[in-house]
Amino acid sequence: MKLKAIIIEDEEESRNVLSRMIAKYCPNVLLLGAYETVAAAIEPIYAINPDIVFLDIELPNESGFALFDYIQNPTFGVIFTTAYNQFAIKAFKMSAIDYLLKPIDLEELKNAINKVEINSNTNSNQNLIELLKENILSPKKRIALSHSDGYDLLDMDDIMWIESDSNYIIIHMNKGKNLTAAKTLKNLEDILDKNTFFRINRGILVNIDFITQFKKNDNSIILIDNTNLPLSEARKEAFLAMYQKV
Repeated sequence: MKLKAIIIEDEEESRNVLSRMIAKYCPNVLLLGAYETVAAAIEPIYAINPDIVFLDIELPNESGFALFDYIQNPTFGVIFTTAYNQFAIKAFKMSAIDYLLKPIDLEELKNAINKVEINSNTNSNQNLIELLKENILSPKKRIALSHSDGYDLLDMDDIMWIESDSNYIIIHMNKGKNLTAAKTLKNLEDILDKNTFFRINRGILVNIDFITQFKKNDNSIILIDNTNLPLSEARKEAFLAMYQKV
């Protein structure tokens, strides 16, 4: 059975391009409508009960998130589309949500559709959508850390330091348990705030807000819980330049 889909996209050319790509290259998807605004799509969504909604997050008079003001617990998968916006892309990565960057790449489109097809956990999807909304609209940021049972949602402000351990990372939280994830330090470095998190050596990323002391005699830093971490000579100059700005 084909997946029923609709598009919410204000730009006519973008709507047409995505419609043609779906019709020509995605035989498992039946496109049943394309709309310029969230309001115009609400009635068709209730009537059609789509499996997928392609949603532009940056609409002219509203955010794509307005869709979830009308539909509180969506039963469909959402594939967000966005023009290049470094801030928005970082929010997507922090929230563990896939997105399509315009101009849309065919293989990325197919992969996104495939993920929606195999992922039926709409409650988890809704939680991640709420996290994405929060990360884009709120100054307080959180990240979604995936594991076999779902996701842990972590306040970035509560992450003290992160260390690399073979193919895993260990996240040390402030006043909380440590968390292990099958990610690289680079994965986290790419999405965390570079004004707050600093790589002090090849294997450790530190939240500078938790640093209480730098010891010149042995190139180490002390955290508020008295954790002692080594600062590499190669990173010393950059660290001091950053830390003195705090």
